[in-house]
Amino acid sequence: MKKYIILGHCNNALSMILESIQKLNNKEDEINVNIIHNENDIYDLYYGNPYKPFKRINIKNTPADDFQPLSLMNSTILIASMDTDKRIEIFNYFRTKYNIQHMQYNFIFHPSTIVASTAEIGHGCYFGPNVSIAPFAQIKNFTYINRNASIGHHTVIGQFCTLNPGCNIGGNTVIGSSVTIGIGANVFDNIIIGVNTTIGAGSVVTKNIPSNCIAYGIPAKIIKNKNKNKK
Repeated sequence: MKKYIILGHCNNALSMILESIQKLNNKEDEINVNIIHNENDIYDLYYGNPYKPFKRINIKNTPADDFQPLSLMNSTILIASMDTDKRIEIFNYFRTKYNIQHMQYNFIFHPSTIVASTAEIGHGCYFGPNVSIAPFAQIKNFTYINRNASIGHHTVIGQFCTLNPGCNIGGNTVIGSSVTIGIGANVFDNIIIGVNTTIGAGSVVTKNIPSNCIAYGIPAKIIKNKNKNKK
């Protein structure tokens, strides 16, 4: 039996991950999917066989002794969230409470994704339908790339980044950790984007963007410094 354990409850992410699981496995494969979360606002997720019903385990309402991390050893472990901050929160929660480290997570991709053989992919990443990863690209841990996005050659993308549908990242570009790039944004070659920065949907990034800011437009310009919001 193939075992999948999905941490978190975002139905959008769950649907994409489950579709990928379905397409990556044969119809006759016996598959067990457990969804483990620490949220109160859980909504029903309807999805076709063989993944219905799901077993949902709410950690907040489950004694610690009833959840055995050792059972994770023979399972594919994923995080169900397309939001950078939420993905970090989920990872830190299970690392702190159950000592689940980054190397225990798996990389999963939709079968329509194209990943060059020379690309380096970290732990816990997810790539959606029709994503293209060019030669010698490096994608760090827990970065999620949504459908129809492309990553250029020799580009480095930090951990916990979120690239939304249809964005295009040029070659020899460096994107820091915890960066979110909006739908349909384009980043030119040889650009550096700092950590914890957000690039708005439809933007065209033609020059370097520093850390901890929000930028959008054609060309993209800084419109807010995130540090100024901190007390």
